Amino acid sequence: EAHNAAEHASRSPGVDTGASAIPEVSPGELTAARLHEAIHGSGALIVRGLLDASVAEELRQQIERVVGAREDPENFPSVEPEAAWYTRSPEVRGAPAQLFRRPGQAVESSSIWVADSPRMACELLALYERLGLPSLLETYFGEPARLSVKKWVLRKMAPKKNGNAGWHQDGRFLGEHIRSVNLWLALSDCGGGAPAPGMDLLVDGRREIHPTGTDGAWFDWTVGPERVARLATEAPISQP
Repeated sequence: EAHNAAEHASRSPGVDTGASAIPEVSPGELTAARLHEAIHGSGALIVRGLLDASVAEELRQQIERVVGAREDPENFPSVEPEAAWYTRSPEVRGAPAQLFRRPGQAVESSSIWVADSPRMACELLALYERLGLPSLLETYFGEPARLSVKKWVLRKMAPKKNGNAGWHQDGRFLGEHIRSVNLWLALSDCGGGAPAPGMDLLVDGRREIHPTGTDGAWFDWTVGPERVARLATEAPISQP
């Protein structure tokens, strides 16, 4: 997920910004067993330093190219579709939600499915191989893992003071009986001792899908803050 230059983001009231309730491991300590223990215990696992700074910078630049190719295609030379930074896939309908975007404004925030960027898809698949993720997930699931088109997203988010996209459940559309692992890669400094916070996370390992569009929710796909407040009486909210 790509961000612009850091602006001090406001922290949610009532959120514990101290020691995270989510377990952390180094890249060398990441195993299928540790992943299983963390997900079923706390619902998440933090792996700091998974990407070198140079790799994160390269990915940020590549995301900028993908966004540029979509928004200003005239400045990107025509190439074969399989090498394009952006070309709509004929196999996929729809698009990810575009948060904090207004017509006519400069593109500061954008979300693009990786399936619509053949070149970026190849770059990321190669990166996953170098990180050992396919073998890790095959051990975790007991079978080869598959990527979800709707959850494989490039995000560029401008700092938004008091900006809020609501509480959401990654992979909710897959249903309750699908085993999944959701990976977020932060490509700019956030969380920990960084000036910008990470995401607010409800630390709960239970596999339960909560109703959306109710309890004061901003969108029909998000969980309302009133419900989250009730859930937070039993499970802590962490902002690692």
